[in-house]
Amino acid sequence: MATRTGTRTVAPTATGHPASGPAPNSTATAPPWWTVGTTGELTIQGRRVDASVAPLRARINSGVPETAFAEVAGGRFWASGSSFPTEGCWQVTGRVRRTSLTFVVFMAKP
Repeated sequence: MATRTGTRTVAPTATGHPASGPAPNSTATAPPWWTVGTTGELTIQGRRVDASVAPLRARINSGVPETAFAEVAGGRFWASGSSFPTEGCWQVTGRVRRTSLTFVVFMAKP
């Protein structure tokens, strides 16, 4: 059986703010992240592509190996919370060592 490695997440939507609280006028989301066949900790970086503003702020729990959320041998799961300081078009990258996933999303207040 072939083994697939990589990083996965779900497309974010604007939700309630992370427990630590967002910056005023920011938008937040809490997408889960999964990896398969990787070791190391998750980092999340984000920058707005249509304006020059401060980067997103991310909170990440420590990765939990082989949880019911991962459902794949060798999988890991991270809960996260990201606060986007402004509405707009954002490029977000999740990285575990040399494995990464990048997506672009338009964040707007709910």
